[in-house]
Formats: sequence, structure tokens, C-alpha cells
Amino acid sequence: MLAAVDFEFVPWGNAYFNTTSCGGADFDKQKMFCWVKQCNVADPAPECFNSTLSPILCQHGETECQQDTLEGCAFALASSAQQSLDFLLCFEGDHASDLSSAEKCAQSSGLDYGALSSCASGPRGARIDVQNAVKTVKLGSAKLGTPWVLVDGTLVAGGPPYSNLLSVVCKSLQAAGGDLPAGCNGH
Repeated sequence: MLAAVDFEFVPWGNAYFNTTSCGGADFDKQKMFCWVKQCNVADPAPECFNSTLSPILCQHGETECQQDTLEGCAFALASSAQQSLDFLLCFEGDHASDLSSAEKCAQSSGLDYGALSSCASGPRGARIDVQNAVKTVKLGSAKLGTPWVLVDGTLVAGGPPYSNLLSVVCKSLQAAGGDLPAGCNGH
């Protein structure tokens, strides 16, 4: 089915850059929405997407920020959608995003752990965080949680656990024409 869809995973969640006008010491949903309102504009202030000026605050703390950066790097370094998904399923699915499992998951998915670690702890990881923040802020203040799943730009109704996701994807593929993958049989 991967060949039939354009899949994009954006590991950012409810994180935000802790700007001067919206910030505070700890994560706060209202401050996140303030950041969205302040920074989802055509010409955002420099502090909107600069961790040197405005540290990133993640809903579940610094560990979540590290996990998001690592996942962003995995998707950037992967040679295929399947390789990035293999990493994600191992890291998030099998190991609940435990950072100590990153090397094992990189190896099992065929990613170079040294390159992944270097990316996540360096300037490339910081640039990937900015790219993911920009993509997420464009969703506006309507984004109420994670995961936030869109198909053809439209929110998938029902919310987590998205039990209807396969049906929605198959319906979208059918509307586009062409042959449906075997996974769509019965949907």
C-alpha cells in the first residue's frame, strides 16, 4: 500500500517555541495556541522558529523533544518510506519511544545509527525541528491533539485510535482511480 500513498509523518506533536510574548517556564496548552497564533503568519518573528531565541517546549518534557528530533532525523535519513516506517514501528511501537532503543531500531531498519545520532544532536536535527514546527503551525489552532491525521488535506473523523483510517485511505485511492492495493479488499 505504501506505493499507492504519499505518506508524511511530522514528529512535532504539541511542541512549541517558547517565545517571549507567549512563553513561560513549563508547557502550557494556551501558550502553545498563543505561539500558533503569533507564528502562523506570512512573516513570523525570528523567535518563532529559533531555539536559540526561544527554547522548544514539548508537552511531555525534554525527552519527548529528543524523541521527536530523532524521529525527524530517521525520516530524513531513510532511503525509503518503508525504512522510515520500520524505524518508527520499532522505536514507537515496540519500544514506546525509549531513547535507549534507538540504536537497536536503527540497526533493525537498516539506518546508520552514527548518522542518526549525529543528526539528532546537531544542526541538521535543529533544522528538521524547525521544518516540522512550520508544517505543524500551519494546521492552525484547530489542531487539538496528537496524532492529527489528514487524508487529502482533511482531518480523519473519529480521532484516535483512527479505526476507520484504512477505509478512508482506500476511499481516497478509489476516488483517484486506478487499481486498489490488496489491503483495500473489503473496504
